[in-house]
This record gives sequence, structure tokens and C-alpha cells, in this order.
Amino acid sequence: MELITSNVLLNLGLITVISLLGAVVLKKYSFPAVLVYIVIGMLISPSVLNLINPTLLSYDSIITQVTLSIIAFSIGETFLIKNLKFVGKPGAILSILQAVFTTIVVAGGLLLFNTWLKLSIPSILLLGTIAAATAPASTFMVIREYKAKGPFTNFLLAAVSIDDAVGILLFDIMIVVSKLMLGKSMVNIGFSILVPVIDIVLSLGLGVVLGLLLAYSTQRIHGSSSYLIFTLGMILFATGLCTSFHLSPLLCCMALGGAFSNFSNKSTEVFSIVENFSPPIMLMFFIVSGANLDVTILPSVGWIGLATIVLRTIGKLWGTELAGKIAKLPPKFSKYLGYAMLPQAGVAIGFALSVKTAFPEFEFITTIVVANVVYSQIVGPLLAKYALFQTGEASLEN
Repeated sequence: MELITSNVLLNLGLITVISLLGAVVLKKYSFPAVLVYIVIGMLISPSVLNLINPTLLSYDSIITQVTLSIIAFSIGETFLIKNLKFVGKPGAILSILQAVFTTIVVAGGLLLFNTWLKLSIPSILLLGTIAAATAPASTFMVIREYKAKGPFTNFLLAAVSIDDAVGILLFDIMIVVSKLMLGKSMVNIGFSILVPVIDIVLSLGLGVVLGLLLAYSTQRIHGSSSYLIFTLGMILFATGLCTSFHLSPLLCCMALGGAFSNFSNKSTEVFSIVENFSPPIMLMFFIVSGANLDVTILPSVGWIGLATIVLRTIGKLWGTELAGKIAKLPPKFSKYLGYAMLPQAGVAIGFALSVKTAFPEFEFITTIVVANVVYSQIVGPLLAKYALFQTGEASLEN
């Protein structure tokens, strides 16, 4: 075992091969590949079998940033003007309301049972807000694995994309409200709300500018390798700028991909090249993500953790269905969209760590969020697959 874990290249090679073989074998039993990668990552994690080289885990933040930026760029391909016109106002209403309704269900449910849970009101509000966050990576991988296309998929991608912006706004507002309730701040609420709005606008604006630059550049270079190198360079450049100036790399790269898809006649070719390049990166991302999840915390989350997990599941399923009805989506879309929006990951954990910094007395929130991430990353891909097949937009053909 020491030989496997001490040699980083041997470790990386074995993990990759085992994960791919596992995905091929379990695909016969209709398990999404992304679920296999995450579970294998959990099994080899330090908290279980401890079969992953520490060097791989030490680069998890870089792997995560690069992978999510590539995914965000790829999601931008669906933001063609004709798709945006179709999704339009209903998509925006859906995205905003599903996040708000999930927050209300989780916070309201915890308040209802607070006689037994004995939580402070600010901690309940923060748990509710964090519950609204959705991770696009798992859902996107399931969509790509089963070649899902159609109006339901467009609404789903719009929802998980806009959810990031809505989640940031809700979280920043709740941080300010919680500080005021606890007497920790006298900050102007209007100003505190304006700051994340400015960050979102700047992230999107930067992405559009870089997308136009990429569209212009691809008209003047030729060859698949040149397209790939220049596109990846632009994605990394955008991600680096955003992290340096505390903007959102996800929103920026989505806007980059969206602007590029609308203003370049080579966009289809470029997106195809990026898609063919990305599978090894995606595989490593999900394995490392799984390995970073401490599954041993699950028994320790208690009734608060269990209640949060159950309430968030109800909130996403019921809240998204209600939001879809208000947005006047087809009944089938409203019914199944919530099933594909369950996964949580980096954004939620980032929120939890921010809470830990701002409110050390709420350290337990991090444990609950990680437990929710473990649960949603296992269940989420299965439910996303279920939703895509129920709406008839997925295919088993390869």
C-alpha cells in the first residue's frame, strides 16, 4: 500500500484506471459515471482507506478552479440568443424563486423544530441560505454523459447557472442580517447588498469582453491545437483575474462561453475540441472532490444535520416545482427540474467557511454543510439522470 500512496504517478495512474473501469462496469447497472468517480474518491480518501497521495489533495483548489471554469465555459455554449429568448423571463423567475423557496423551506422547517434543536435564529437563517446553493458540475456531467438536449435541459442549465449569482446575493444579505441581529455590525444594509451586485455585473462584463476577444482571435488562428491552447489560455486568464479581484470565475467563464458562442462562427468546432479534451480533468476533479469529503462525519451531524438534509431535499423538489408553476413552465418541466438541482459542492462549502470566519460560534454549520454535500453528491447524479430520462431528453446511446 505504501508503494501505491508514496509514488504520485503510480497513484494517479491506478486511481484513474480503477475509476474508469468502475464506471464502465457499473454503467451496465445504469449508474452515472460521475457517481462512480465520487464514490471511489470517498473510498480512497484519508477518512476511509487512505489510498490517495497527499500531493494530489494539496492541489485540489487548482484542480477545482480549472475544472469548474471549463464547465462554466461549456455551459455558455447553450446561451445562444435563440436559447436565451426561449428561456428568457421564465428562466430568470425559476432560478430566483427556486433558491428563495429552498431557503424558506429549510429555515422555516428548522424554526418549526427549534424547540428541540435549540439553534439561534441567525444560524437557522444562514443554514437556510446556504441550502439554496446548487453545484453545476455533477448535473452538467450527467447531461453530457447522456447527451441530453432540448428545452428542459436549457432551462436546467439556465437555472444552475443563475443560481450561483442568486446564492451569492442571498448569502451576502444574510451575513449582514445575522451580524446586525448579533450586534456585530452597524454596516449599511443597502451598501452591503450593492457590493455583491457590482461583483456579479463585473464578473459577467469581464466574461463578455474576453468572449468577444476569443471570438475575434479564433478568426485569425487555424488548427485544432491552436484553438484549444488559446481557448484554455483565455479560460485560465479569466479565472486568474477573477480570483485576484474577488469576482466570480463561474459567472465570468459562463459569460465568456456565451459571448463566444454568439459571436464566433467557429464556436461549434471550438466547444467540441474543449469537450474532447476535458474528460481526464473532469475525472480527476470528481475523484479529488470525493477524496476531500470526510464521510466519517455523517454519524456525528445529529438531528440538526438530518433535518437540514431532509428539508433541503424537500425545498429543492417542492420549491423548484412551485417556482416552475409560477414561471408558467410546462408541468413536466416544473415537476422534474428540482430532481436535477440537488447536488451541492464548492460554493456551499465556501459559504460555510465564510460563516466559520465571521461567526466562530457557528462552526457546526461547516460539518452540516459537508454532510449535505456528501449526501447530495451521491444521490444527486442519480436523480439528475432520472429527471433527464423522464423528460425524454437523454439517450443511452454512445
